[in-house]
Amino acid sequence: MKPMISRPLVLARPTPSSKSGSFRGSCERYLITRFPIYNGQQELYAVGSIATDITDQKLHQHQLYQAQVDLEARITERTAELAQLNQDLQVEVLERQSAEHQARRSEAHLRHILESSPDGILVLNQDGLVLYANPEARQLLNRNDLHDYPFGHALVSDKHTEVNVVHTNGQVLMLDMRVLSIDWEGQPAQIVSLRDNTARHQMEMAIRQSEQRHRMISEMVSDFAYAFVIAADGSTRCEWMTQAFERITGHPTTDITTLEHLYRLIHPLDRPQIEQQHQRLLQGETTITEFRLVARDGNIRWLRGYMQPIYDDLSARVIRLYGATHDITEKKLHQAQIQRHIQQLSALRQIDLAITSNRDLNETLNVLLTHTRTLLHIDAAAILLPDAANNWLVYRSRQGFDTPLIQQASACLRNQKTNQPDCLCYTLSYQQEFGTEPHTIGFSLIAEKRPFTVYHVPLLIHGQVKGLLEAFVSHINTPETEWFNFLQTLAGQAAIAVENTSLLSDLQRYNEALTHAYDATIEGWSRGLDLRDNETEGHSQRVTELTVRLAQAMHIEANTIAHMRRGAILHDIGKMAIPDHILLKPGPLSDEEWVIMRQHPVYAYEWLKPIPFLQPALDIPYYHHERWDGSGYPLGLRGTAIPLAARIFAIVDVWDALSSDRPYRAAWPRERTRAYLQEQAGKLFDPEIVAVFLAIM
Repeated sequence: MKPMISRPLVLARPTPSSKSGSFRGSCERYLITRFPIYNGQQELYAVGSIATDITDQKLHQHQLYQAQVDLEARITERTAELAQLNQDLQVEVLERQSAEHQARRSEAHLRHILESSPDGILVLNQDGLVLYANPEARQLLNRNDLHDYPFGHALVSDKHTEVNVVHTNGQVLMLDMRVLSIDWEGQPAQIVSLRDNTARHQMEMAIRQSEQRHRMISEMVSDFAYAFVIAADGSTRCEWMTQAFERITGHPTTDITTLEHLYRLIHPLDRPQIEQQHQRLLQGETTITEFRLVARDGNIRWLRGYMQPIYDDLSARVIRLYGATHDITEKKLHQAQIQRHIQQLSALRQIDLAITSNRDLNETLNVLLTHTRTLLHIDAAAILLPDAANNWLVYRSRQGFDTPLIQQASACLRNQKTNQPDCLCYTLSYQQEFGTEPHTIGFSLIAEKRPFTVYHVPLLIHGQVKGLLEAFVSHINTPETEWFNFLQTLAGQAAIAVENTSLLSDLQRYNEALTHAYDATIEGWSRGLDLRDNETEGHSQRVTELTVRLAQAMHIEANTIAHMRRGAILHDIGKMAIPDHILLKPGPLSDEEWVIMRQHPVYAYEWLKPIPFLQPALDIPYYHHERWDGSGYPLGLRGTAIPLAARIFAIVDVWDALSSDRPYRAAWPRERTRAYLQEQAGKLFDPEIVAVFLAIM
């Protein structure tokens, strides 16, 4: 029997899972070696087996095999890449050779381009010396020969900067400089590009200044800003809007998608103005306007808006509108309050003028009642004063009693008894019924179904009630303290007017006496000048009387003639400042002396202007040497620019001077003087006034 030969046998079995009865994905591998087992008689009685676990060995073999496959794949891929790189390198070498060949061929063209370049081109060696400069560079640096010229600016490779160059004409040029390292004829060098940016810098400066101005305006006027895009068909779209819009108006910004939505919030009275502004914006104009906008809560907000159009040159139209709007509601309220105060002060001023200028008490009270009704929005008002016969208060002046019932109520106040049931009937005794404090009586006019309130304010003079101011108001709202205070102020003005009536005659006499004193003083000044200048003795009195006569013939108001009279008396008062050796010189004056003499109107103006009483009379002393054709002095006025009083007096002054004897000549005959004035009419004198003057002479 042949012995059994042991042969290894590889068996594989699945490895059971450690957590369940299922098999894992891997397998355990074993090497089975079988061998025979003999008994003592050398007989085969069994077969033995040895199982060796070769799982790790097989895993290593598989990994080595896989690594070998991957390596072969990478070698194949790398080989293909190297082949492609080699091919690309060959192409690149060919292209570079072609480029170098092309560069050599285009060198002449390059030099031509450099020579004709609008930018200055410099080529510098490592020491900063110029190897090449094109014509533009020579012009910018103002040098014809730049070869080996040391360029004075520190250069850094691949640098972009700006340098200032002072031209020989003194202009500072702003040059944009770019530096690039290059190879120039086989040597390392730097190429410098110079561009004149002077105009651009000036424009940028102007733009920055403009932006700064716009930014300042925006900061001053805007609480909310917005931008709208305008399409070619005229439609608009809100591009952006600040949230301050919602805080000011109460409307959410999401509601404003077009410009029309914003315009709908404008107060109806201001919409025509905004529509006109919109047309101006579309024409490229910047607009600033004030308008009212209706807030979401119904209140009116005053806004001041600034809008700037953006014009597109390509499309030749406005493509955007930028706006900034400032809330000026509080400012408007303050302005209204200030305006109301100004109106009140103006009314008080006019009442004061009426009190001081009117002798008729009724006229003064009518002025006061007019302002009372206008400023306090009163339906009717009246002034009651004591009746001298029986000490009852009776109506002295009244306004606004339009309806019959109010007229009947007014009549009832004058009568002790009435049979009219539709109004309150009462009798007033200023001694018994009224004290020094104001009070009100409310009543209704039954026929008109309209309530009235009557405010009674006593007229106090030195602590005594001398009358009563009545105000009839139809609205039932309680007036503000300011309203009532002003009503009391007007009552005080009425009291002053009443008191002023009794004092007016005395005051008038005092004023007349004071005026006579002023006029006497003025005449004294004139006589003093005549005593100093014998040549003009009596001249001031003659020209004054003749000036008044001519002014009356021209129908000038009496008050104005009074001022002209004072001006005529003082017309030469400035000669008081002229030295005696010039004023009293018997012969003609020199040019230098005439310069001094022609200052006497200025001296008169400077002396008399600080005196309020004489200010209305300054026209003659200051302007009487001005001439119709502008040849006069001191200001060289022409035509009607010369005050009327001075034009009148100039004719009278020359007439008297020519008609009077002087040390250096005899008086002209009357006809010769008339002929001279006719000849100079339209030259030295107002022709219309000359005609009137000659008519009365």
